[in-house]
Amino acid sequence: MDRPLVTRDQAIDLADEIFGFKVDSSSAKSAKELDSYDDRNFYLRGMKDGKEGEFLLKVYNRCFEDRKVIDAIHKIMFCLKDGGVICPLPQKTVTGNYLEIRNLPVTPGIQEAKKPKLDEKNDLSLCIVCLFTFVPGKTIKDFQDHGHTFKDELFYRVGQIVANVASALKVETLVMFLRGISEVNCSKIVLDFYSCE
Repeated sequence: MDRPLVTRDQAIDLADEIFGFKVDSSSAKSAKELDSYDDRNFYLRGMKDGKEGEFLLKVYNRCFEDRKVIDAIHKIMFCLKDGGVICPLPQKTVTGNYLEIRNLPVTPGIQEAKKPKLDEKNDLSLCIVCLFTFVPGKTIKDFQDHGHTFKDELFYRVGQIVANVASALKVETLVMFLRGISEVNCSKIVLDFYSCE
């Protein structure tokens, strides 16, 4: 699977150019790449619209070329917020949109990497760039890395979150959001379970 080739410094530049978000690049704590399977995700702390805040810059891989899917994901996030679920929210670009499409270098997928190349330049691909509010939390991996075992309380909290999400997203709402999307491949969407603090 192709992944966008975006460095920490490029992420800071993209956040400024696209969203008007200013990050102090000299501070290691102001920007760092987060674990991600197929996209590039960066934690950023800085100033947007005159206010200090924490955000997540997400550069989707080219599997998410279909803007309708990203638009539907954004609508679902706003629906979750309206339903009382704490979740990241998309932020507007300087032009007033919730995303921007950029032609960015990508790593070759497994099949492409095996083919001999005449040109060693990085492949370019259209990638969608979004900025979201940052919601602190822990992944299941964080619990394992610190020697914690899974206790009933953790599963109870995950169950509460799932119930809140299900309550906020009525079936009719999902159908409305997904209407018009010709093909939604759920395998493209990798879900991380968070234990919100």
